[in-house]
Amino acid sequence: MIRLFTKKQFFAFWASSIITFVSGFFVWNIFINSDSALLNQSKIFTASILPVPEVKNIIPATESEQIEAANQDSPPASVNLADSAGAGMQNPVAMTEQEKQDLLDDISEKIDIIKQQVLLLQQQQNPDIKNPDLNDDKKLEDDENKKPDNNLNNFELQTSAPKVENITYVPPPVFSGGSGGGGGSAPVVYHKILISEAQISPIGQRFVELYNPNNSEIDLTGWYLQRKTETGSEYASFVTKNDLLGKKINANDYFLISKLGVSADITLDLTLTENNSLVLKNPNGEVSDKLGFGSAQDFELSPAINPEDNKSIGRKFDENTQNYFDTDNNFTDFELDAPTPKTQNTAYVEPPAPVDTTPPEVSFNLNPTQNNLNFTINFTIADPIDTVTPSGLASYVFQWKEDVSDWQQDLPAEASGSPSSADLTRDFTGEDGKTYYFQVKATDVVGNVSNWLPETSATTKIIVPVVAKSILINEIQTEGQTARDEFIEFYNPNNFDVDLAAFSLKKKTSSGNESNLVSSANFSGTILALGYFLIVSQNNEDGTPNYTGSATPDLYYSGKSYSIASNNAVLFYDKNDNLQDKVGFGDASDFETAPVVNPPEVKSIARTSGIDTNDNSQDFIILDTPTPTNSSQ
Repeated sequence: MIRLFTKKQFFAFWASSIITFVSGFFVWNIFINSDSALLNQSKIFTASILPVPEVKNIIPATESEQIEAANQDSPPASVNLADSAGAGMQNPVAMTEQEKQDLLDDISEKIDIIKQQVLLLQQQQNPDIKNPDLNDDKKLEDDENKKPDNNLNNFELQTSAPKVENITYVPPPVFSGGSGGGGGSAPVVYHKILISEAQISPIGQRFVELYNPNNSEIDLTGWYLQRKTETGSEYASFVTKNDLLGKKINANDYFLISKLGVSADITLDLTLTENNSLVLKNPNGEVSDKLGFGSAQDFELSPAINPEDNKSIGRKFDENTQNYFDTDNNFTDFELDAPTPKTQNTAYVEPPAPVDTTPPEVSFNLNPTQNNLNFTINFTIADPIDTVTPSGLASYVFQWKEDVSDWQQDLPAEASGSPSSADLTRDFTGEDGKTYYFQVKATDVVGNVSNWLPETSATTKIIVPVVAKSILINEIQTEGQTARDEFIEFYNPNNFDVDLAAFSLKKKTSSGNESNLVSSANFSGTILALGYFLIVSQNNEDGTPNYTGSATPDLYYSGKSYSIASNNAVLFYDKNDNLQDKVGFGDASDFETAPVVNPPEVKSIARTSGIDTNDNSQDFIILDTPTPTNSSQ
């Protein structure tokens, strides 16, 4: 079977015929048939000049609005030419030759467009078909772009600003694509907005700050913020779409969401704590920015640190680029800030610690007159500056002197734990009727050293009064010419007489049994200053004396049967029943430190030169010849 035409040949023939018919139809209507009614009825011509519906979709919103406003002043594209003539459009019959030529050029251009579309369809069916017209047009376009006087190169789309410096037009968010074959428009591509700063405490000062790094204003309608806790299973609502409805964020500017209404763009009762995550989403539900801090579950690469009290975490500002860091790493991008809502973030700098230049202060609490040779000196040292770090006391030195003698200085003492103040003591032993002075010098941990305090003119004066010393048991004999030939001698080491009324003298056996030698009711007499007092056993029933010594006794035992023997202890009490002295000998049950040996027959034990070390074994010696002495000697 012989095929006359292939499909491609038939299609080319059909397209050429249509082009020829259309061209002839328009020429005939313009130049041969002057009746404009045909033109008015021609749907082909009106259709050829209708605007392309999709053109508006690829024009920026602001431009589109301008075009729509302009079109409101123009007749709709569907109005026929005859009706339009009365509104200012010219009838083809009344056209000049130039106007007719211009119309023909327009028609010719539309025909060329149809031809190009036909050729494109042919090439889709058969890629081997060459299109010299298209190639020539592309070459012509390239040549035109290479020319110095190319309007495409010399002009750009700008924001309208007559009589001022031209400003490059920055479009708002654009569509990612046009109309699809089977559906509506592709989703809008939104510019990125950053979470720039957040503060969580104090509660009343919580805020979240957003920043627009773009050169155009952004409408926040449809945007929203979500929050997730450290233990939360999913994100929860934080700032809703309704909260942001109708809100806008200016170019290169901030938007503040705060619990405190001052300078806030939105005031909300924010719930925001440590270890939280925040995510900012655009109307498409896409994540614009994310911030996690502390032990948050979700974050960009690594979490930022938790904000401290009265501080915030803020995005770092790059002074070189004059913009904020956004490396998609929360730890790298954020730092501890001094809160700066709606202003450029400033890194928190710890203020320098105040310098302590004040030395410690010393004060004494001491009665100027002491009633005992042994007394305690109370003083306080304080570091008046306790608001600096470090602070506190480090050490002190104590010194004293007697009357006009030289100062005597103790070794330095540390103040344990560097306290801000310390109440301290110093035990002191003085002499009768002496005046003493005391001073302290203190050093704090910074190294500030006080002067010797108090000053010399304000030193504390201590006068030590005369204090009574104990009456001492001075000599004991347990057996002389007979078993009852015994005595006990006392010595007064004071510079004053002592009344012995109501004193008492007792003995204690080796088994610990205690009994009176002289009861408090029977004790009487006075022992002179630095003098002696002698007590002996009573005489026998017949009046013969048991004591055979030459000294006259000052006092006798309270009972005739009372006596002392080996391995006993003798105890002497004052009128208040305070023990004045005791001496134990042999295997005595009571003594001072250690007992002295038992006195041998016809011998005595005597104190050595009035010495009292509270050790009987050291204070007493054996006298081969006893020396009893009474108060008159």
